[in-house]
This record gives sequence, C-alpha cells and structure tokens, in this order.
Amino acid sequence: MTAPRVRAVTIGNGFAVRGVLLAGREELWVGPLRPADQHERALYDAHQEAGRRGWEVAR
Repeated sequence: MTAPRVRAVTIGNGFAVRGVLLAGREELWVGPLRPADQHERALYDAHQEAGRRGWEVAR
C-alpha cells in the first residue's frame, strides 16, 4: 500500500495564515492560525503533520 500524496500549501489573508494539506481540491488537514508574516512556519506545520500521518508531500 502506498502513502497518499498530498500538497502542502498556505492559505490566509492580510491578518493570518495557516498551513493546509490538500488531496485534489479536498482539504485533509487545516493547521492553526498564525500571524500573516509566518508563512514559512505554517508550511512547516503542514509538512510535519504529513510526516506524522505517513503521507507523501508532492513537491
């Protein structure tokens, strides 16, 4: 059985951002809100969660 492939992205507005794991257009996981200037941290959260679940992150 192969690991599901997901995309790690950030979504947000001018005030806050969060990391998200997507499979197609479906949101499989949505991370915590972070200040808008912490895009890298939000993306890191998404990558960490994918690793915990054993999912492969598509580059």
